[in-house]
Amino acid sequence: MIVEIGITTAVSYLVGQIFDYSTQKGIEKIVQKVLPKDTFQTELAKTIYKTIDEFETKFPSIKDRNKFPFYHSQILLEHYSMYILFDEKRHSNDILKKELATNSNIIEPNNEQLESFYELFKTNANSNEYLKKLFVEENYKERIFDISKNLQVIDKKLDSVIDSLKKLETLKSAKAKFKVNADKFVLPSFELLEADYYFFLKEEVEQINNCVERIKTDSDNYFLLTGYPSTGKTISTLKIHQQLTKKGFEVFYLNISQNLSFDKFKSDLNKLSDKENIVFIIEDIHLNLTFGAEILTLEEEFPTFKFIITSRFLSADVRRDTQNNIDIFKQLEASNLKLESFNTPQHIYNKSVGIISNCKSYLVSQGIQREIGDIKKAIENAKGNLYKLAWMLQYWLENNVQLSDITEKTIEDHIYRKYLDGLNQNELNKIHQFATLYAYEIEFLADPHQIESSKQNGILFKNENDFHSFMHSMFARLLLDSIFRANATLNARYRNDRNALYLKNIEDYLIDIIGDSDGFVENIYSFLYNIGISDNINLFNKILSSETVKKQFFKYVYDSKQMDSDQLVNLIQLIRIFAKRSFEDYCNSLYFSNRNLIEILKRGTKNASAISYIETHKNNFKDLKNKSVLAPFKPDELKDVFRKASLNSLTLTIRLLPNNELRTKAINVLSIEEWKQKFNSDIHFGIYGNSLAELKKVKPELATTILKTVDVKKVSAKIHYQKFDYITKTLSELKEIDFATTSEILSLVDIKVLKRKSKKASIEQIGIGLSRLYDIDQSVSKEIFEDLDIDFLSNLFENKPLTAFGHILKEFKKVGVSKAQKLIRHTLEKEFVINKLNSAKITTVDLFTFYLLFSQLDIRKEGQELLKRVNLDIIEGRVKSSKINHSVQLVNAINEIEPSYGKKLVKLIPDDKLIKVINDINTEITALPSIFLYLKNVDFDNAKRVYNLIDNITIIKKCLVRKFRIQPIFNSIKPLYSLDNEKTFDLLNNLFAHNVFKNKIKEADIENFINSVSIAFNINEKIAENIIATYSESLVSANNGEIQFAKFADALYRLSKINKEVVNTLLNSFIPRLEKDIHSLTFYQLKAGLCALAKVDKVLATRLLKMIPTEELKKKSEVLLVDKKNIEGQLGEIKCVNTEIWKSLKDHLK
Repeated sequence: MIVEIGITTAVSYLVGQIFDYSTQKGIEKIVQKVLPKDTFQTELAKTIYKTIDEFETKFPSIKDRNKFPFYHSQILLEHYSMYILFDEKRHSNDILKKELATNSNIIEPNNEQLESFYELFKTNANSNEYLKKLFVEENYKERIFDISKNLQVIDKKLDSVIDSLKKLETLKSAKAKFKVNADKFVLPSFELLEADYYFFLKEEVEQINNCVERIKTDSDNYFLLTGYPSTGKTISTLKIHQQLTKKGFEVFYLNISQNLSFDKFKSDLNKLSDKENIVFIIEDIHLNLTFGAEILTLEEEFPTFKFIITSRFLSADVRRDTQNNIDIFKQLEASNLKLESFNTPQHIYNKSVGIISNCKSYLVSQGIQREIGDIKKAIENAKGNLYKLAWMLQYWLENNVQLSDITEKTIEDHIYRKYLDGLNQNELNKIHQFATLYAYEIEFLADPHQIESSKQNGILFKNENDFHSFMHSMFARLLLDSIFRANATLNARYRNDRNALYLKNIEDYLIDIIGDSDGFVENIYSFLYNIGISDNINLFNKILSSETVKKQFFKYVYDSKQMDSDQLVNLIQLIRIFAKRSFEDYCNSLYFSNRNLIEILKRGTKNASAISYIETHKNNFKDLKNKSVLAPFKPDELKDVFRKASLNSLTLTIRLLPNNELRTKAINVLSIEEWKQKFNSDIHFGIYGNSLAELKKVKPELATTILKTVDVKKVSAKIHYQKFDYITKTLSELKEIDFATTSEILSLVDIKVLKRKSKKASIEQIGIGLSRLYDIDQSVSKEIFEDLDIDFLSNLFENKPLTAFGHILKEFKKVGVSKAQKLIRHTLEKEFVINKLNSAKITTVDLFTFYLLFSQLDIRKEGQELLKRVNLDIIEGRVKSSKINHSVQLVNAINEIEPSYGKKLVKLIPDDKLIKVINDINTEITALPSIFLYLKNVDFDNAKRVYNLIDNITIIKKCLVRKFRIQPIFNSIKPLYSLDNEKTFDLLNNLFAHNVFKNKIKEADIENFINSVSIAFNINEKIAENIIATYSESLVSANNGEIQFAKFADALYRLSKINKEVVNTLLNSFIPRLEKDIHSLTFYQLKAGLCALAKVDKVLATRLLKMIPTEELKKKSEVLLVDKKNIEGQLGEIKCVNTEIWKSLKDHLK
């Protein structure tokens, strides 16, 4: 008993120190809430008792009634507790012995006993997570015990944490966000949510719960929540926040605006970087899509942070970020909470019913009785607008009327009385202007003297940037409707053109703010952008044509230091999509004649993208098509812009330029060393491979040079922060550039990391990822595959369509046939497979993709057994009712498993249906091969019989359709030849009687032509000779353009591996034309083409090269001087043709 009291006293003393400290800091309530003093004391005592028991088992203590063991000493327990929990400096054993010796009642220990007790105590304390962490809540959460060296260090650390949180520049805590929302929300949203009465659809709850679960299990870092205005985006994020908070997460909010600094946002993230369980809700990303694209790059730097991004639903044209070709909507499709999918009339009706019912229940709980009346009428009065419904419910609360009696007029009159009554005309005009702006989420400047009464009514909210806003953009629209309804003059004048009124309000606001000065409002850009991304195309065009708006906007463009490349490209993009008539005017003013262009392009993230975007689209406009996109730049200016440009932006920009001349000029703006530095200075793994792949398409040797000089250790280290899909995708892209370097990078990655990451990927990402790795290192891919549990993989299929089975298992088969077979066998035992196959909703595509697996994986026996378990009526019904091309594929898939059943199924497709489809003008020639190949696989005689029922003229007409070139035509005819040689030969001979077909041959590009000859040669040599003869007619034509020499030679080389005889025939026909064109080729075309030709016929390649006079050839070769360091490499293709000429050129270029 005395011993226990002694230990308890020691523990109490230590705990007391901690809690005395918390009181000094003023955080005692927080600490006690999350770490109750009694609980902490109990846990520490428990650890000490456990250590003593284990120690006494190992070292039985010497019994002495007058003394107690050293490990009961408060001195020792206090010291070890402080050292282990706080990392305080540990005393030496000698010092401890001296301190223990000051108490004559302690049995003195030896060094072995001290060390052994210490190790036991350390192990037990470290295994108790409760002792290791002190969670300080409210706006921050910090690991005190892990970080602190002693109590004084803890003191400094907490001061630092508190200060850092006070200094967050862009982020708001959830508490602050809730306070703002409490002021802005109408009753049925915020109060009902707080009281747990807000209604969510079952589908919404599933999405929200799924999002929370995936955050909790660390399966995703990014989530996207999209929806139309007033469909519950904000309330859904608040619900997610509530659930996350209950699970121990800390939530911060970020409100997006056009001038939001990404650097400041990252600075805030860095202040929170040593915290765990942090979630950021990024609101209204549609207002700054570039910011959204940049957020997607943060995963590598902040791998533990989770981001929930909300956005108004936008069309694909608007939302695509041209800077990185990143569409954040597409990138996050798998993690998208799509509220817009619940925007159907039925969903809105069901949600409205739920909200009304829950609101009534809430009012009853508050002792308020209200009648709904006709609920259908009430919902109709809300016009499908949940925000308007919220105002109806607010009015219902305040007035004892039936809900169904509250109309749009009731609400508009109520809002007018509540917020606008009593305002003088000047104040009312101001509110009208402001409401027009904020209906499009444009913040505004408000004179406090002019709108004092409005502020007192709670109508306006001042933001941190000194601009004002209303509680919601939809509230601004209600204000507009209220003013319009109350003002008969406005109603009469603008009834048929409300946009003219809105334009007047916008112009009046701009004039009132700026007056006669030559300035501009600071957020003038958002006037154009916000209206541009709205659905009001008419107002957007009016705004673009307004002299008042243009005056201030272009003053901003030319004189402001805020205008950047993102704004320039975004606006040009919107104008091209929604206001084509203004495109030339704005393109000229923003780009070609913009005196501030260079400075604008140095700012933002779309630095180089402006060049490729305008080049891509200018040719569609008469006044722009002849302008050079590089004309506004001096050489050094372009270099400055390219240096500022992000890596992916730059490489994508170069690839999007329309011709090799422009691409080469763009590439040569930066030296090879500058390119290396750009790629290797700050490697962002997620875009590294894609950027090199883009560069490879234009200048492969530069991409290879860069990759070969990369710091492989640095690249491989980055992999640890990436998702499995990003890892394998990037490695796959790098493999195509330089296999050896990619293999080395992969070899430096700990395979345990890849195994762990694969288990967090989707089944599709695992399949394609393993396939990509297999192409680099089979052993790595196989080891990861073997480590994945069969049941784990099988369960991942449950929520996937049956079409996914085929694609994914095909990849698994590539890595390991045996395990892929085991996986499908195991999955077939799952009830969900049979349920999917027997579902009335199953498609024919699902069926044939799934059943084809059994032949692909060579497990036909299992397929036969499965056919005994499923509802065959569904299969037979789909064969009868589906499109012919789908029906024959399903029959073929079943035939591969059970031929007898396949032959039975094919008879379910009537001849008249087959013939009708084949004869149909909408059935293209390219659709015929699949139909006949599948029929042939099931029953050759039946397929031949059907083919002979088709008139050749029907097939000829399909061949003559303008859109089809000769190669797809011959690809389509080839399978028909195997069914009936004579009929097909006759068909081809008749084709040559048509000038349309001959013209297709003459107009074919060289690669298309050669491939067609190859196909035709395998059908009939005479047909191939006819094609060559027809094409030869164009070769001697004076008007015919030059042969694409490099493509021609490369195609010949590939064909020579298959059929040398055809190649010889082609060369004999082409020699005269090659001799004629050889002088007009550029040096790049010449060296690439001759090198490929030398692999086919080196004698001919040498003869063609020698036809060019030496001085002429030297002159051509001087284009290589732009990259002097790589001259020898560039001349390598000449060396493979003739070493003597290669040496001559090499000496000349020195």
